[in-house]
Amino acid sequence: DVARENINNCYEALERMQAGINLIKEDEKVREAFESANFAMYKQQLRPSDPADVRRIKEFNQTEEKDKQIVFDKEVKEKEIEPKWRPFQIAFILLNLESIVNEDSKYRENVELLWFPTGGGKTEAYLGISAFTLFYRRLIDPSDNGTGIIMRYTLRLLTAQQFDRSSRLICAMEKIRKEKVDIFGDEPFSIGIWVGATTSPNTKEQARTNLDKLNDPKNRDTKSLFIIQSCPWCGAEIGKV
Repeated sequence: DVARENINNCYEALERMQAGINLIKEDEKVREAFESANFAMYKQQLRPSDPADVRRIKEFNQTEEKDKQIVFDKEVKEKEIEPKWRPFQIAFILLNLESIVNEDSKYRENVELLWFPTGGGKTEAYLGISAFTLFYRRLIDPSDNGTGIIMRYTLRLLTAQQFDRSSRLICAMEKIRKEKVDIFGDEPFSIGIWVGATTSPNTKEQARTNLDKLNDPKNRDTKSLFIIQSCPWCGAEIGKV
């Protein structure tokens, strides 16, 4: 009985993945959202993951306007990566497309559990789903700028790490949106984090105060309250200089 139930679950997953593929083939908005999500995932993987030396950014700021792009291209190079999904990642994405698009789907209320060993690529799978969802919502309503994705982690350190990775994806999505304002609208894609005042500033004034203390030689022991330590897109260091 257990074996039969597992096989039936496999067939059901296959049917759901096929439904996702059919939507990509037949629905123009689904196809556009799927392609844009894939492109955003690829673009964010290309960006440098190591923080750039802040001196390079200063050099960039002091460069003549006409030469700035040359400096940027020289200092911030994209990595060469062959874009590809692992089988379980693309399976998970295809599996969920129909229930995201169809509000009357019988799987709409499902809680899908994605389990895979650490380092296997779970984050990319749900970030891919997130990108598709946000792009699709914009295609339905270009003025939609409400909360579309909520992520929650049990460990504060993990929250910060995943926020950094998610921010890189949002930057990639925002770049795509600016190139396709006619279909994705004028509202920028954005991301936020709430972890309490002891870890992150709750106001801009608190952020400025913390930054001033970080840059004051007298306050060597000041703890940085900035979750993002470097720009998710260009790698420029953020915080103490």
